[in-house]
Amino acid sequence: MFLVALYTLLRLQRCYPRRLAWILDNSAFTENGVKRSTRILKSLQGDAEAGKKDKMAVGDVYESSSPRDYALKTNKMNELERRIERVLASRKERGLLRRLGGDAIATATPTTELIDFSTNDYLSLSRNKQLIKRVKGTLSEPTVQVLGSKGSRLLDGDSALHRQIEGRLSNFYRAPDALLFNSGYDANVSLFSTLPDAHDVVIYDELIHASVHDGMRSSRTRHLWPCRHSDVKHLAELVGRARQMPGATSTFVALESVYSMDGDVCPLQEVVEAVEAVQADADDAAERNVHMIVDEAHATGYMGGGRGLVSQLELDKHISVKLNTFGKALCAAGAVVCCTPSIRHYLINYARPLIFSTCMSMSNLHTIDVVHRLLAEGAFAKEMHSLEGNSRYLKGRLGGICGVTRVSVGSGGSGESGESGATIARNSHNSPGTPGTLLDTPISPILTPHSRELAGTLQKRGFLVRPVTFPTVPRGSDRVRVCVHAHNTKEEIDGLVREVERFMGSRSGSGSSVSSRSKLLTQMDHHNHGDMDMDMGTCKMDMLWNWSITDRCVVFESWHITTFTSAIFSLLTITLLAVLFEWLRWRMRVADAAIAASLAIAYNVDVNFNEGGDVEENVTVNRRAGKLLVPKHQQIQRSLLYAVSAALSFFLMLVFMTYNAPLIAAVILGAGVGHYVFHREIDVASLNQSSVGCHL
Repeated sequence: MFLVALYTLLRLQRCYPRRLAWILDNSAFTENGVKRSTRILKSLQGDAEAGKKDKMAVGDVYESSSPRDYALKTNKMNELERRIERVLASRKERGLLRRLGGDAIATATPTTELIDFSTNDYLSLSRNKQLIKRVKGTLSEPTVQVLGSKGSRLLDGDSALHRQIEGRLSNFYRAPDALLFNSGYDANVSLFSTLPDAHDVVIYDELIHASVHDGMRSSRTRHLWPCRHSDVKHLAELVGRARQMPGATSTFVALESVYSMDGDVCPLQEVVEAVEAVQADADDAAERNVHMIVDEAHATGYMGGGRGLVSQLELDKHISVKLNTFGKALCAAGAVVCCTPSIRHYLINYARPLIFSTCMSMSNLHTIDVVHRLLAEGAFAKEMHSLEGNSRYLKGRLGGICGVTRVSVGSGGSGESGESGATIARNSHNSPGTPGTLLDTPISPILTPHSRELAGTLQKRGFLVRPVTFPTVPRGSDRVRVCVHAHNTKEEIDGLVREVERFMGSRSGSGSSVSSRSKLLTQMDHHNHGDMDMDMGTCKMDMLWNWSITDRCVVFESWHITTFTSAIFSLLTITLLAVLFEWLRWRMRVADAAIAASLAIAYNVDVNFNEGGDVEENVTVNRRAGKLLVPKHQQIQRSLLYAVSAALSFFLMLVFMTYNAPLIAAVILGAGVGHYVFHREIDVASLNQSSVGCHL
């Protein structure tokens, strides 16, 4: 066989020498087939020196981690590459270019040597000796299959171990049934792309994870309603509206127990009570068609004895679907959807990420099994208690910088002057004492427009943190996301806070401010979400028809309706603007008529006008005149009138897009009054032909 292969290699080398050009150490070369074969034979016979000279021969090319620029060495950059480079360059100029973690670190120090305040390993189980020993012991058993996945679970990937672990997980998470997924992302995409039908409604928190958005984009329904973040009153209004929709069969409510970027806890108890109150008039279970789906990704492992917030609050019977992930506090990979048997069977038949993905490896399955066994045994109570203490200590130390419970480093702009600093989330309903009952989360975002600079400074000082910027978070809410862990010491936390305070001091010369969003986060009280927008001084924003004009912003944040007087003033102003728009349309028509008259005299064109300035029905124009060029000074006048009219029309369109009934009524009233006053004559042969559109 070797001789046949050698002969084939020689023939190919002689016939197609250019096609066998191999690139080694970033240089292309083509060797004579005989010489190449001789060197391979020498290396196989143990000639180490020849093997060192030919890395391909000894098979150590894979060991080299240096990148090889094959495309640039062998071919010119094609159109696809050029387009990609242009897009990436544009993203870099706007400060939006993403990099992998190692490439984004501001110091040459390996991340393993930095003090970890970034990863989601909340319980520090990646360094837990008991867990490591149990996992190694399980994988070393002779009867245990360690490697391989074999395929999709619908083909050859399924096994008895999968179903056994799903049964144990359903018991541990207090659910009727369970279904494993490769990741929380796959699970959310599967849930929201398959469960909602065409006439169903999905109500989701405005800060819900991107995976839910991706799932909703693939769903059959187009009734996707955002809810103001953790606003129980607004959520109840939307649920009530959904139940009254004709043809709607089910309403899905998408929430997270702990929001990954802000670190705040969902007011789940209040949400359940509000939804139950809306459904109180239902006669039987068939009419109770509101289904809550809770993503427990950032609560699993340390809340509710490791089960999450739903179990902590004993609300398991009220939640239709729970999603618990293993890749954060539990130091494994994958996720489990806790649901009814019918939902599980439905996902098996329709969830494309499950159907068309190779299932998770056997070694990961065993790790999931071991970590949950230890959780059930209470083996991580010490870690939970340590995490709880560290979370509160970090929030207290960061809050002490400015004397508030949330910190925001800023510079310039409107806001409160004299406050330098940071903003950290603290929940007002802490539950101290029992390990695993933590409601103070380990996530503490520091909001600052200088997130990249702050993260880089902390990295150079030996602390592993990451900046989070737009588009991962909303524009204007850039932050450094700080995650504390069970293994962090108070000395490490103090060191981090000192560096943050030092950074704030270096920025104090440029002034400081607390943004509107920072103020909202500072004052957030999870016992009173229904009035959150009113108390925080922020604007209500609705994408659905609404009647309330109080606490509403009209296009600009500065045009904020807060009182009855400001509401009346705003309605009158909008009405007058609509009247002004109709006057502008009339003025443009009169100006065009006057210009046409002057041109008719200049070019000897026979045009007759009535008293209102409009062209009469019987118009005869000298053929030699044709289209006449308007003089420059008159064209400037026409263009200015048109520009003002267009700007005003777009502004009125934006007022319409508030979906607020009183504001829309003011626009319609003004348009009607203006048309009655300025357009009483019927223009039979108008010089300005217009149509209804965004601007007229």
